[in-house]
Amino acid sequence: TFFVVIYDIGFEQTELVAQMLDNFVKLALDWFAIVYFLKFVLTVRKKLTRFARLQGIVTLILMLIVILAKYNVYLVFGQNAVLKLVGAFVMNKTVVYVLLSYVFLIEFSKNIMVLYSLKTNPYKVFIYSYLLFILCGTGLLMMPNATYKGISVIDAVFTSTSAVCVTGLITVDTATCFTETGKIIILLLLQIGGIGVMTFTSFFVLFSENKFSLQNQFFLRSVVNENQTGQVIKTLVKIILFTMITEVVGAVLIYLNIYYNPFFTTTYDRVFYAVFHAISAFCNAGFSTQTDGLYHISTRFSYNVHLVISFLIIIGGLGFPIVFNYYKYLKFKIRNFLRHITLKESIHHFPRVINVNTKVVVNTTIILIVFGFVTFFIAEYNHSLRGLSIYGKIVTAFFGSVTPRTAGFNTVDMSAISLPFILICMLLMWIGASPSSTGGGIKTSAFALAVLNVVSLGKGRTALSSSGAAFPTSRCETLLLLLFYPFLLSD
Repeated sequence: TFFVVIYDIGFEQTELVAQMLDNFVKLALDWFAIVYFLKFVLTVRKKLTRFARLQGIVTLILMLIVILAKYNVYLVFGQNAVLKLVGAFVMNKTVVYVLLSYVFLIEFSKNIMVLYSLKTNPYKVFIYSYLLFILCGTGLLMMPNATYKGISVIDAVFTSTSAVCVTGLITVDTATCFTETGKIIILLLLQIGGIGVMTFTSFFVLFSENKFSLQNQFFLRSVVNENQTGQVIKTLVKIILFTMITEVVGAVLIYLNIYYNPFFTTTYDRVFYAVFHAISAFCNAGFSTQTDGLYHISTRFSYNVHLVISFLIIIGGLGFPIVFNYYKYLKFKIRNFLRHITLKESIHHFPRVINVNTKVVVNTTIILIVFGFVTFFIAEYNHSLRGLSIYGKIVTAFFGSVTPRTAGFNTVDMSAISLPFILICMLLMWIGASPSSTGGGIKTSAFALAVLNVVSLGKGRTALSSSGAAFPTSRCETLLLLLFYPFLLSD
């Protein structure tokens, strides 16, 4: 059924073939509704996982709603406008196809449990998964309905690879080459590549009727970068939920800032633009639906949009462990404050939530953003920033400091960038984002440790050590060594 959906979306059909496909889909809906109803009845007393039971109930409800609309049950209630609207909406081909794709993804992901039970290196599975998604993306982008005038194999492979690996490089113009179908395919590839292929697929394994075994959790521990095996499932759910919430908030803010933009004529255009760029920004991908990116005349001076995208890039580039650590920190501070207000007492013991790695990543990120902002503002004041207002120059300089570190967007004419900042931009691109994030590069923690090591070698020390002559004498050096000491131990 899923391949029928793909064929109907990606290829042109004659009227006869289209009618046959439509009849097949309607028959499939009946079949799936019966199957899920029987599964629900037979497993109502079984001890299923919470996610599996929730998935079964949600799927059954969705199926029943579509079936009721299919047989025009809503018309029995008379000429109620609301019910008519509901019936027309759920029987829309797009809604039906999304439901069938959801069913396919759930059922397909359940079979991935087989991979986790094999004695296979997780990193090999990780690499093979990326290759599989790149090949699937290539095939989908080569469908006739995905492009306006067709696309070569090498361009399809490059675009699919760039989307899954969230690099943002393109060999064809995304805005003019790909149709709406093609852009949605690219958007899905961006999302999967941004949060990680294995993380994305493993999330749907949670809906399996079987519980995660200890071996499964050991397998996934390296995928989600979790040290505690018992926290793997929680971490997996947190990553997906945090990604969805952040992207939804970002899309809403972008939509509100382009609501009165005359270049967007319909609500659909504004919604699609907001969703596409929110996902692309959070995943540090740099793909845009406009030919000139954010430098396009429609959003060139939309500085609030630039700020929203900048913060999405920063949040996505910090890394999930960093965000979760600060979430725990803020939650504890709020609880402590409420306890102080209600019970007139506070918790004296403060758990060590903000660990060394978090401090290193956050401090390095702030330093790089400030350094990039100042150098961009000074170097480009009379070049690419010429003619902008003071607010525009500040926002553009801030955006120009954030985006080189693996995002790839641009709000200025890149050919007008001066040579000094080109060199600085190369440095920022080389450093990149933080570990366990949606960005690339050598990572901020590696760069910070390398700088500390260079300073140590410049002072005649052969190694970073906590004993002997190599131990730092100044307070600043002592603080730096304390920050990086866990990395030295692990090394």
